[in-house]
Amino acid sequence: MEGSNLKVMDVSYNQLEGQVLPSDTFTGKLPSEHIQSWNFMKVAHLTYGKGNIYNVTFMIASIKTTSRYFIWTGYYAFSIEMTYKGIKGTYETISEIVVIIDLSSNRFEGQISEIIGNLKGLLLLNLSNNILTGYIPSSLGNLKELESLDLSQNKLSGEIPQQLLQLTFLEFFNVSYNHLKGPIPQGQQFSTFQNDSYLGNTGLCGTPLTKKCKISERSTQPPPISKQGEFSKFPSKSDWVVIMMGYGSGLIIGFVIGHNLTIRKLERFVKNFGRRQ
Repeated sequence: MEGSNLKVMDVSYNQLEGQVLPSDTFTGKLPSEHIQSWNFMKVAHLTYGKGNIYNVTFMIASIKTTSRYFIWTGYYAFSIEMTYKGIKGTYETISEIVVIIDLSSNRFEGQISEIIGNLKGLLLLNLSNNILTGYIPSSLGNLKELESLDLSQNKLSGEIPQQLLQLTFLEFFNVSYNHLKGPIPQGQQFSTFQNDSYLGNTGLCGTPLTKKCKISERSTQPPPISKQGEFSKFPSKSDWVVIMMGYGSGLIIGFVIGHNLTIRKLERFVKNFGRRQ
């Protein structure tokens, strides 16, 4: 099945038989070559208009072209079920600026690409419940808009990068049930996270855990993050993205909506995201 022009695929509430996708989950490595082309996610603090949403255009994100399908005012009306800040809920509408990657509850393997650090418009990144290995990339410290980061239930190793201290909007953080070790970053948003964020990592030490770090393990100030060679910004006014695969539901969404949307920089994501049932 060719997916280069796929906008929305929803096969819920059917009686499908036979093998559609193995175990109704996605397998293989995270698609770094496709992440590279998600240019709509690389722009933060866009201010193309003021006020409410209007003149919204449905587009497909592509590194080469932008295909315009119809003009539509208001909201893209459908409901999705997703986990936001550790709470699973159904969202009836999605409004304003929303930039999400949710690839949770699949069987993705391999390492998390440093390229994700270029997607500076991200508000939520959920890669939980896969079989990812390797280190947590320090480039995630570039995601200055990020409010929710869930890497739990994988096989990640190494330390939690000190660069994550630069995520000053981060409200939810979960790396539980991996193979992480070393000191937990201290200060900033990390002073608000509890033990639950770190369960199942016997090698971790430092607050809020009772295990103290040895002198040789104590954290230092994070070094500056090297720029990963930012890709040129996509020359359109589209700035609303959801990329979601997961929950074993057969729901695949890869769409971009935007045109004269407003960012309210300091509003919480939940207000931008929509209304939960």
